[in-house]
Amino acid sequence: MRHSVQRGGWMLAAGLVLLFSAVAAYAQGSGPPGPRPPSIDPAPPPIAGNPMARINLDSEPGQLLVKFKPGLGGTAIAAVHAVAGATVLYTIERLDVQVVEVPPTELPARLESYRKNPLVEYAEPNYLVTIYPESSRHLVQSPKSDQLMTPDSGPWTEGLTLRPSTLSVNDPRLSEQWALTKMQVPQAWDFSTGSPDVLVAVLDTGADFSHPDLAGKLVAGYDFVNNDDDPRDDQGHGTHVSGIIAAATNNGKGIAGAGYNTRVLVVKVLNGQGSGSHSAIAQGIIWATDQGARVINMSLGGTQGSQTMQDAVNYAWNRGVVVVA
Repeated sequence: MRHSVQRGGWMLAAGLVLLFSAVAAYAQGSGPPGPRPPSIDPAPPPIAGNPMARINLDSEPGQLLVKFKPGLGGTAIAAVHAVAGATVLYTIERLDVQVVEVPPTELPARLESYRKNPLVEYAEPNYLVTIYPESSRHLVQSPKSDQLMTPDSGPWTEGLTLRPSTLSVNDPRLSEQWALTKMQVPQAWDFSTGSPDVLVAVLDTGADFSHPDLAGKLVAGYDFVNNDDDPRDDQGHGTHVSGIIAAATNNGKGIAGAGYNTRVLVVKVLNGQGSGSHSAIAQGIIWATDQGARVINMSLGGTQGSQTMQDAVNYAWNRGVVVVA
C-alpha cells in the first residue's frame, strides 16, 4: 500500500517511531512510557435529523455494545434486553460488554432505550474501522503516481543530519524504505535490533505465513473475523505491516524490518476488505494481552470513538502493554 508523500508518510513514520521505540525499550528491559494510556476520542453526536445516516455508514448493521453496571444478576440483565427487543450474540470477556443484535432499522430507538436505562453503564453502536478510513482515503495513493518514495527523493530528509551507521544490511529494497531513513532506524540498529523475547501483536488482516521475508518471525494467533485459529491474510495489509516491523533483515531478500529480531503475534481482526468491528478489535486487544504481547500495533482507523475500545486499551495498558495505533 502506497502512502502520500507528505501527510500519509508523516503518519506512517510517526507510527513507526512509536513502535520502534516501544520494541527497543522492551528489548532493553524497560516498561511502557508514562502513567496514562492513550485516549480514544469520544463518539460525535448523531447527525441532526437523521440519526441512522452516520450509524448505518460506520457500524455493523443492527449491532450494539452494551455494558451493565456492576452487581446486576442475569435476570435483571435479561429483562433490560427484553425491553430493548435485543438478542445477545456474545460477551467480550474481561470487559463484561455484551454484543447484542436488534432490527437494523430500529437501532437508534433501541440504542436510546439502553442509554436511558439506569442499569446500563453505556451502550454504543458496534462501529467499524478500516485500513482505508473515509477521512484518510486521500492517503492511499501517492500524488506522484507510481514514483518510488526513496530516502533521497523527498522532503522527509530535509534538515536531517544523519550520523553514519556501523551496521550494514543487504536487503535489496531497503533504499525504498524512506520511513526508516526518516527515523534514523539504521543508526538505531547500532543500539538495538529488537529481541525474540519481545512479542509484538499485529491486529490487522492476518499474515502470510509462507512469505520468505517473514520465515520464523510469525506466531500464529487467532482470527476474530472467522472465529478460528487460522489468521491467514486474505487482503495483504497485515503482511505488509508485519514486514515493516519484523521482516528478516540482512538476508539479501526484500525489505528490512524496523525491529527485525522481534516476533510478531498474528491476530486477525479485519476481513478481506480491510474492515472490522470494534468488538473484534477489543477482543483482539484483550486476547493479545493475555497471550503475553508486550506491544500491540493497530494500523487502522475509523470515524467514531468508543468506550469499549477505550476499555480494551486500558486493559492492555494497565498490564504493561504499549498500544500503537
